[in-house]
Amino acid sequence: MGAFHAYDIRGIYGVDFDKETAYKVGYFIPELLGADKVVVGRDCRVSSEEIHDNLVKGICDAGADVYDLGLSSTPMVYFATANYGFSPDYCKPQSCTIQRNEGEPRKRASCGSGYRPRTD
Repeated sequence: MGAFHAYDIRGIYGVDFDKETAYKVGYFIPELLGADKVVVGRDCRVSSEEIHDNLVKGICDAGADVYDLGLSSTPMVYFATANYGFSPDYCKPQSCTIQRNEGEPRKRASCGSGYRPRTD
């Protein structure tokens, strides 16, 4: 599981993780974070749509609601979570990808209480 690190999930799509991994991450995020609503955003890289679609399918199959921002930055995901009245106890933002170049590792960021990046 080379994509799983202490504070995030990152790697090269198609090498370190695939669409099945994205689905499984989505499926278990609501339970792991204790969330019944998840805010999701993605970047504009070619592989982002497939990662996003499988992540969202996993979240929905787990029974949680998805608030999909579509094309967005990580700060936009945090802003949407804080600005639109989501409780940090019930809604956890997820950014599918936040690195810059197509060949660089992909990263999933999760946010804890107070809408700050998690450090646990």
